[in-house]
Amino acid sequence: MRTHVRLAAVLAVVVPAATAGAWGPRARLAIVDTATHILAREERIPLNNLERSILDGASVPAGALTTLCPHAETDPIRAIEAEMGLLQRMYRGRVDPYLAFRLGVLGKLVAQVSAPMATAGATYGNLYYADADTQITGVSLQPSARREVEPLGYFRGVQQAATANDEAIVRDYKRGVGFDGVAKGAFAAHANRSVDAVADVWHTILTQRVKLTNVPDAR
Repeated sequence: MRTHVRLAAVLAVVVPAATAGAWGPRARLAIVDTATHILAREERIPLNNLERSILDGASVPAGALTTLCPHAETDPIRAIEAEMGLLQRMYRGRVDPYLAFRLGVLGKLVAQVSAPMATAGATYGNLYYADADTQITGVSLQPSARREVEPLGYFRGVQQAATANDEAIVRDYKRGVGFDGVAKGAFAAHANRSVDAVADVWHTILTQRVKLTNVPDAR
């Protein structure tokens, strides 16, 4: 079933400027919002009514992200694993507004980790993310079947795929083609990968089929 990256609710959120090493704010929020609706529709996990709390979590500034998810900057996969374990322990069959907020925070981190251009450096990464923000509205996605996430192996594969085109995209920017070359052709796949990563992480937490042992103290 095809779906389109959602922006209706996202456009109501005031977003900060893009930073290096991650999707831009509009693309990131659209990715998180799309994952919300995929889980609500395909798995009947009732997240739709908590969309605002989720997007608020996905909009936290960098300082708040590292407070809530220690190691988010220095070891983001470890931070994802720890947060997944914490939220899995918190979940008792019902998603309340605070848990939805924390899912949004985690969704932001997962979107960052799964973004392309992580190896490109700040200059070309920021050019790409700014262009991606202007293109995200029209992206058509084909969501994959959900997967259980064991973070270390899962995100190694995700990052390998996400950065495979980095050098080619940088070359296009250097020669003046910019986003209209390799970046545009790979954009739907990159966005879809991040949506799937967010949805897979949430699915793993809420179905509790994978028991995560790296659980920090509640924050």
